Amino acid sequence: MDPLNPETLIEDSQYAGRVDVTYTTGQSNLTITNLRESDSAEYRFMFQTHRFKWGSDLHGTTLTVTALQIQVTKTSALQDTTYAELKCHSSCTPAVYHYIWFKNGQNLGHTESTYKGPINITDKISCAVSEHEEYRAPEVYAPVSPSVSVDSSGDIFEGKPATLRCRSQANPPAYYTWYKKTKTSALQHVSEDSQLFLSSIQLSDSGDYCCVAKNQLGESQSKYLNVDVKYAPKRADVSQSHREVVEGVSVNLTCSSDGNPAPNYSWYKDNQIMLQGQQGVYQLTSVRSEDSGIYHCQAENQYGLISSSSVHINVEYSPRLPSVSVNPPGEIAVGGSVNLICSSVANPAATYTWYKESTTSPAASGQMFTIEAIRHEHGGNYYCQARNSRGHHNSTLYLIVVLSSATTAVAGSITFIFLFGLFLSAFIIFRKKMASRQTSETRERPGVIWTNHSGQNSGQQLETLSTAAPRINRSTDEDNLYYTSVVFSKTQDEPLYSNFMPAEAKTPQEEEVDVEYSTVVIRGTSSISSHDASEESCALYSTVSKVNGL
Repeated sequence: MDPLNPETLIEDSQYAGRVDVTYTTGQSNLTITNLRESDSAEYRFMFQTHRFKWGSDLHGTTLTVTALQIQVTKTSALQDTTYAELKCHSSCTPAVYHYIWFKNGQNLGHTESTYKGPINITDKISCAVSEHEEYRAPEVYAPVSPSVSVDSSGDIFEGKPATLRCRSQANPPAYYTWYKKTKTSALQHVSEDSQLFLSSIQLSDSGDYCCVAKNQLGESQSKYLNVDVKYAPKRADVSQSHREVVEGVSVNLTCSSDGNPAPNYSWYKDNQIMLQGQQGVYQLTSVRSEDSGIYHCQAENQYGLISSSSVHINVEYSPRLPSVSVNPPGEIAVGGSVNLICSSVANPAATYTWYKESTTSPAASGQMFTIEAIRHEHGGNYYCQARNSRGHHNSTLYLIVVLSSATTAVAGSITFIFLFGLFLSAFIIFRKKMASRQTSETRERPGVIWTNHSGQNSGQQLETLSTAAPRINRSTDEDNLYYTSVVFSKTQDEPLYSNFMPAEAKTPQEEEVDVEYSTVVIRGTSSISSHDASEESCALYSTVSKVNGL
């Protein structure tokens, strides 16, 4: 008790219910019940009224409270049993001659101050002064199974601090040792304290921790405490089940990552998302050529994400059906040249070989097959074969037709004759139109004068033997062509000419036209010699055109 700052016992919580002050004539008595070792102190008396106080300078009285203690003086261990030497004593030395020893509450019948004997890990030993069994010394025992805990705000995240604590009941008090166990190692010694402080937890701090509490009577190990350090994924790697990918096989892509908690995975092809899920495996069943591309995965948990490097899936397949193109197209003349070009889609790229039908030896190799200075024997069916390491495919047949030079000339002649015929037909049609226009003009004059081919008047007269006007039905569309027979009358037989033109096709609106013919006889005179007559015997034409309205 501090003399300058005395404490009133009645107001002290440590003495609540245990202090009693009584007053008698000329004295004051203090009674303390249920003494404790903490009650050891100096006690003073002070008298105080509302006018004055005295006694602060008086000497007090010192109270020493002591209890029996058991001291472990010696131990030895043999398997699971510990042999100990224990001594029962107190801080004061009263004239005591007899003691009582207890094991797990049972009187051992030993009266000496020292006890020697085996003690199991679960035994508890105590002693007392004879005739005062109720005041036993605190029991001594080996540590009870320790408990471990971790102090951390939230998850044990990488970089944050954490404290591991170990507690155990033991007498004498235990001291502690921390051990760590990982999946790849046995117990590792960490520290010697009841607390293990980790100022900045790293991924390497992950593992199972335990503590061992030990005193002179034995030791005990705690259960394991798992320190699970959380962190964002630090890496992501993609592997494939087949290095060479052939069309039709199944391929598994595996994404591996080290995040904690276990990350979810997203798969991408050519930067386009395909699949999301907890499994880091993406399966390509019966791959096709369109499955070729750049693949990568992304690992993500609540603490972060990371993308893997890319892997290229190159699906190999045999050549598809080749196509053949030709330049120039069509038939080829002898002496000319032609280029045949073969193309096919394949992976790896195809090589090309050319064959002529019904032959086994290649005609050429390469994508383009050129035939120069073509001869007749070059004609026939050709095909190309596209081949790579995965197979081959033949194209359809392509026919090359070789024309001889004579055939080419005949073809040119036929073309010329055809064009000439077109020109001649156009010329005849033109002449007929001109003749038709002249006939129309003649019909408008009262008489007809015929001239010979020299352009002079022959002096011949035309006599109409029989005439009849043709009956003509009007058509609203086109003129129809009618015919006239002209006879030259001479003393000798002379040819009779009849010139005609086919009528043009009738339209549905046209009606049929009845045609009657007019015969004209030319009587020659004596002045015309036979020579002149033969020269002037020419065909005369008469064209009758349909006149609208007749």
